[in-house]
Amino acid sequence: MLNTAKELVSQIQSSQKEIEAMNDKIFAIEMGRLHEIIDVARCSFQYSPIIEVLDEEMEIYFTNEEGNLLNGILIFHSCDFFEDTDDCNIEAGTQIYLLENGDLKVTRYIDKSYYCDDCEEDHSNFQRMDCNGLSLKEFDLELIAKRIIDLLSHQNVYLDKVKQKKHQKLQGIA
Repeated sequence: MLNTAKELVSQIQSSQKEIEAMNDKIFAIEMGRLHEIIDVARCSFQYSPIIEVLDEEMEIYFTNEEGNLLNGILIFHSCDFFEDTDDCNIEAGTQIYLLENGDLKVTRYIDKSYYCDDCEEDHSNFQRMDCNGLSLKEFDLELIAKRIIDLLSHQNVYLDKVKQKKHQKLQGIA
């Protein structure tokens, strides 16, 4: 029995190592494909500064090492937690931005909002934290690649509509 247990444990450990190696290979292939898509797509997007903190009193943006605003476009969003209480709503989640230089920035965010009876207005406190240490292995890279393709498709449809309107206007002017 002991030999059977040892043999099974050895086979399990071997299988686990093989699966880990295959996961690493899959990640490398998917990451390579994602970077190819990013290299082609990144020139087609309009990037905006990424907000780090936003509330009634301040608006702070992420900056790069030189102190310049860090511009990106949201390509992935997941709500990992939501709570609706009598006092406030709290949402927390993960976001991935495609930066102008082609890098991906992973962030976690917390958004707390509440209604103020005194001023009869909604108030919000939003904070986004940089997750440099978070591996992209935790995410479905194929889903991120599809999201980039979807963004390109929407951009193409939008530009086709603008082009048609401009064409009609040119025909009306001529």
